[in-house]
Amino acid sequence: HEVRVSGDQIETLSAASGPPGTTVEVRNLFFNVPARQKFLRSSPTEIGHITEQITRIALVQPGVAFRLTHNGRVVHDLRPTGGMRSRIADFYGQELADALLDIRRHERGLKIIGHVSSPVDSRSSAKYQYLFLNGRFIRDRFIAAAVREAYRGLMEPHRHPVLFLAFEIDPATIDVNVHPTKIEVRWQDSNVLYSQVLS
Repeated sequence: HEVRVSGDQIETLSAASGPPGTTVEVRNLFFNVPARQKFLRSSPTEIGHITEQITRIALVQPGVAFRLTHNGRVVHDLRPTGGMRSRIADFYGQELADALLDIRRHERGLKIIGHVSSPVDSRSSAKYQYLFLNGRFIRDRFIAAAVREAYRGLMEPHRHPVLFLAFEIDPATIDVNVHPTKIEVRWQDSNVLYSQVLS
């Protein structure tokens, strides 16, 4: 189907042919909300934010294809892959993807899978640290503290490991309604989380 929406009004809803999947096209997003529009940054800054959101989703969904275009130029054209490592290579290069170490742990109801760098492949910022909980990007101070402790003494101060970690846990043991963007979560037992990441 094809659905065209302008503001809060559905303009058309009709049958349409096309390849499997979903295509979303956005134009003049805040045309009828000038208060929001005036807070937009420059076009390169805003496309940077959009690209980062696509990165966060695509890393944890390697079996899904993503294509991002901007002003007629293809920013990303990602085909479905067999795993997160291949998707990491799409975004950050094969050399980095090949250098990462595999992580697999499943204890006390917490499953952790992903990839981390050795201390020699550290970076000057934490930009290359991606955490996912039950398929959603998060930031978490307990995980960050456990990672810092795990690498303590192995890297120079103010260096950060590269990591892509996906956590799976029973949703009943977490609260995702801590932050409007759902990026922060509250854990029922943060001590278990800390100890498992540290291990």
